[in-house]
Amino acid sequence: MKKLLFLWMIAAVFIMVVATILVNTPLFIKNTTHDFLKEHNITYKKIDGDVLQGVSFYDVKFNAKPVAAKLQLFWSPLSLLEKKIVIHKTTVEDLNITNLAKLINSFKTTDKTTDENVDLTLILQKANITTSKYSYRHYLFNSMKAELSNVSYDMYNNKFQSGEIKYNADMNYGKINLYAKTTGDMEFKGKGNLSVNQIFYDRYHVPLIAANAGNANISEFNISKSGFTILANTKGEKIFKDMNDTNNLDVLQVNSKISYNWKSKNVIVDSNALAKSYYAPNIKITNYVVVDKDQKTTYSGTVEADKLTSLDPKLL
Repeated sequence: MKKLLFLWMIAAVFIMVVATILVNTPLFIKNTTHDFLKEHNITYKKIDGDVLQGVSFYDVKFNAKPVAAKLQLFWSPLSLLEKKIVIHKTTVEDLNITNLAKLINSFKTTDKTTDENVDLTLILQKANITTSKYSYRHYLFNSMKAELSNVSYDMYNNKFQSGEIKYNADMNYGKINLYAKTTGDMEFKGKGNLSVNQIFYDRYHVPLIAANAGNANISEFNISKSGFTILANTKGEKIFKDMNDTNNLDVLQVNSKISYNWKSKNVIVDSNALAKSYYAPNIKITNYVVVDKDQKTTYSGTVEADKLTSLDPKLL
């Protein structure tokens, strides 16, 4: 009896494995998704792979416009038995954000749909995403890259349980490198660094030299449902444009807190700095800037110098 039961168990496992392989073959996926993709004007040039190495779609398009050069997915269908969607690895190359947004917006809500959340947990063990060029207003993203790992998302309660992300962006205004972990619900906490190109200062008529102003170290940033905050610090020498060494300024340390509220769309920058110049070895500077949703800016600040040196005696 035990031997017979053992054989039945082996047979059951074998059938499950074969079924898993079959439903992950390109032919099966092509046949089962054909009508759905056609209905939503989604096409691809080629599909290959299997359950072992992942299924890959090439040259994915929506309405004949590129969405991704390659989309690879390796997942475990049997995880659905445990109310989980386990994706071992996914790769997206040259993702077109503009066309992806159009694709997402094309899925219209119908009377047959329901607002009830799905009682499933999405587990993403590893993901690599790169993008093609993307522009938003005057911001140009030459490239973006995101690496996600150990992501667990509760789809029923709509919150993250765990997850890590590394994000890199090369923009017309500079470069951003971030690392973050989810701290629960829809909140993230991390750190990183930022470099600013000269074009940014020139656009906003800020008389700084990007090469001298230095890169900013982001010691901490927090993202939540209400907005985000960034704590950053930097330093630089001879930072002002069109000034000689005598009149220029060396910034020994700048600490800034940048806050943004999703609802009001207000940006608040609160910073303080220690600096020195040829005439003042110890300068304290404070700035408080508010930019509202209409780009109206209000500013307040102070400058204090303990003492002045190297002044011409005739001026004393």
